[in-house]
Amino acid sequence: MYSMTPLISNEILQKSRKVLFITHLAIGDFVYLSMFFEEFARQNPHLEIHIWVDEIRRTRCFWRWKLLRNYSLYQWLEQCWFFKKVYSKTYRPKMYKESIAVARQENYDLVVSLATLRPDQYAVLARAIGGKKSFVVGIARKCSWYCFLKRFRFKKLSASIAAKAPGSIHVTDTYAYWFQELFGLVLSAEQRFPKIQIPNVWLLFAKLRLLMWQFDKKSNSFNRVFFINAYAKVNKRTWSLASVAQLITMLKKQDMWNDFHFIVNVPPEYYVKAVSYFKKYATLSVIVFSAKENFFQLPAMIKICDVIISVETAVMHLAAAFDRPMVVLMRQKNPEWAPLTKAPCRIVTTQKRKQWICDVPVQQVYDSVDQLLTELAFKREVESVEPAPLGGEIIGSP
Repeated sequence: MYSMTPLISNEILQKSRKVLFITHLAIGDFVYLSMFFEEFARQNPHLEIHIWVDEIRRTRCFWRWKLLRNYSLYQWLEQCWFFKKVYSKTYRPKMYKESIAVARQENYDLVVSLATLRPDQYAVLARAIGGKKSFVVGIARKCSWYCFLKRFRFKKLSASIAAKAPGSIHVTDTYAYWFQELFGLVLSAEQRFPKIQIPNVWLLFAKLRLLMWQFDKKSNSFNRVFFINAYAKVNKRTWSLASVAQLITMLKKQDMWNDFHFIVNVPPEYYVKAVSYFKKYATLSVIVFSAKENFFQLPAMIKICDVIISVETAVMHLAAAFDRPMVVLMRQKNPEWAPLTKAPCRIVTTQKRKQWICDVPVQQVYDSVDQLLTELAFKREVESVEPAPLGGEIIGSP
């Protein structure tokens, strides 16, 4: 049961002028969290909302800084109207300290930590930024009696919430719990479905790319362009390029699917390797794609494709925001991260809880793709012969 009284009362909110949220975001997190932040901003137009994205991969290894600096999530956050300031230079120890010093000068009235990993350390960070006068709220976990340091750190919070909603099924249940407990903000199940606004320039970019690749995708074409993503940040959730090539080969052998186009998405750092790999499969006519210049290149390309096949990572959540039909490869370990979508979706899981995505057989994925395509083709056929409503007529193609 959620609390009837929010931890941050309306009186505190009305007296506040600036609020800082601290979190370690990934793109998949923000696909769903963005709906809550946006509604919070609408209900509190007087508040200036800042967000601190803490990079948990922070390192002293300078050769990794370029990759961390170019994390495309920052570009998305900076385009969001409801954030007035984004702290993104937290991936280097020196810049991290400099960012703390800058944040302290903002004199935040409220500091809210939504960090679920090492929450005791983020409680310390939140208080360090907020100082003595700020109302600081964060996630806290129950500690054993002998965990003196963690208990001491959690005492720096003015108030705390649990890391996970009681009885939550999907990750959005937890996010809903956070915002209701903190601010009394409630989003309906319908409002939780993700939505992403893509600048027109990047939609045009995606359409021009299809023309450049000579894809004969017309406005009334159906299921002709596949977008396949096999990469994730961690190896446990990554499929192999060999499996992708085998899947495409199997689909191409079917007469009813052999004229499909296939776009294989890879992170920028793996682009050269993937291009070299698919040169061995020239007959498959695979296009290797990577969002190198801007974050919005990725969601724009996903939006104009017909079917998405992806491992459990940002791509599948972005596809959910556009209601793209998809086949998703997931481990059994985290079912709460299944995509929240209204479109037809097939989820292929590993047979055992401890298995990695690379253990998912290609045949199992192919069977799910075949079922999805058959369902979509049947649905379109039914819609094409749907009778006109009484007293009217159908004008134009369905």
